[in-house]
Amino acid sequence: MYQMIGFDLDGTLLDTKYSILSGFRDLYAETWKETKPLGEFEYCLGGDSIALLHSMGFPEGSIHVWLKNIERYAHTIHPFDGIPDTLSALKQTGITLGVATNKLRIEYEETMERFELKHFMRHSICLDEVSRAKPDPEPLYYLAEQSRTPITHMLFVGDTLYDKDCAEAAGCSFALAGWGASESLKKDCSLVLNHPEELLTLID
Repeated sequence: MYQMIGFDLDGTLLDTKYSILSGFRDLYAETWKETKPLGEFEYCLGGDSIALLHSMGFPEGSIHVWLKNIERYAHTIHPFDGIPDTLSALKQTGITLGVATNKLRIEYEETMERFELKHFMRHSICLDEVSRAKPDPEPLYYLAEQSRTPITHMLFVGDTLYDKDCAEAAGCSFALAGWGASESLKKDCSLVLNHPEELLTLID
């Protein structure tokens, strides 16, 4: 049924939540001289980070400070259980794999190389390479075009509402990465995966 599977990165392939939230908390404290609990910053997950900083009035170049802050927590980042083995098994089937992420290209390259996941992906598209980021469908149209895959034969796997809305706008199937998603979002998705290896049952 599917000729290609596209993945989000943060919260889907890699557990980066703590590093992103902590990095943003530190940036917020440094900029506005106010410290808030980590849980109050969950709105910064999954979306267009550059647009978010601009809308909140952060100084120009704050994205680079945020990235440096995240790097301080790099030791907390790791692939979700089952991701490397599942990607390996999927690639062996011959299905095309790719990534559509709202991370910058430099972040994508560094983290995917670090965890030896990059070689699984034939195509990738990042935040600084599109004119409209997720939830706009542009990133998925790019993956479909590059892989020469009809959009209706693509499955996109993600953990946020941005990912779900992106897939629906593009006209491709969507599977929620339940291992990284919120409980509330699970109630709104028709296809929820509890473990990465469940992807293998979808292409049999």
